[in-house]
Amino acid sequence: MLLPLLVSFLYQTTTSQTFTWATGVGSAMSDDVGQSVAVDEQGAVYSCGRFAGTGDFDPGAGTDLMVSTGINDAYVLKFDQCISNITQPIVSCRPYTWIDGNTYTSNNNTASFLLANSAGCDSVIFLDLTISPVDNGVLYTDDVITAVANGANYQWLDCANEYSVIPEATEQSFTAAEAGIYAVQVIENGCVDTSVCVTISTVSTVDKKEAHLSFYPNPSHDRLYILLPDSVADAEVRIRNLQGGLIFQQSLSNGLNELNVSPLAAGGYFLEFTEEGKLPVTEKLWILR
Repeated sequence: MLLPLLVSFLYQTTTSQTFTWATGVGSAMSDDVGQSVAVDEQGAVYSCGRFAGTGDFDPGAGTDLMVSTGINDAYVLKFDQCISNITQPIVSCRPYTWIDGNTYTSNNNTASFLLANSAGCDSVIFLDLTISPVDNGVLYTDDVITAVANGANYQWLDCANEYSVIPEATEQSFTAAEAGIYAVQVIENGCVDTSVCVTISTVSTVDKKEAHLSFYPNPSHDRLYILLPDSVADAEVRIRNLQGGLIFQQSLSNGLNELNVSPLAAGGYFLEFTEEGKLPVTEKLWILR
């Protein structure tokens, strides 16, 4: 907070009224008056008013003399303040090397660095670093591989052919047309990472359609309902955590199936559904508490 104190004096306090600094400019004449003060977005302070005679407008040890040409002359004065403490927020998807020369591999909000200034206006920069790596995990069932990362961009690769790009294979799930070794390149928030290679030994020789999965509600609280048509003879549902671990498995019958999901902690899961004679389906499931 900045306020005029006396004729051509300024002082600064914090919002809690703690004194920060004070300075004065002008002449020894009693007609000197500071009339207004303002601060811009960069922290520079502007003062205006009037003065008489010869005035020193350098607030420091030096002098900057101005002589009024009349009884009173107007003045506008700008002060540039040193901003001594700066926080630098950074989000990175991999270990980050900061200006202090250190490489940080995890979140950090305690590191600091003194940025010296030849004019004596030194600053201390504080690091606020968040490491947000790309999730390159995968789940696979039979000849279908699914990337764990949701809402990213995907490119499937042929590991056995020097990680060559598989044309038009850019969906979250990939169905292998032939036996081989495959991986997915996940692009998220400007970062790229590649999954482990998954070996598919056998693929279906039958042109199968994708299973139809109808479930609700999503997000769920304690009950999840899966509706199967009467034509379904054999089906099964599995729930996995985001790391691919199996935490729930149940056989289904035609009609309405009720699943108790109350033991599951709040968060995201994968719901895998398999139906005889059709390609499996994987959907994202959310649990609320």
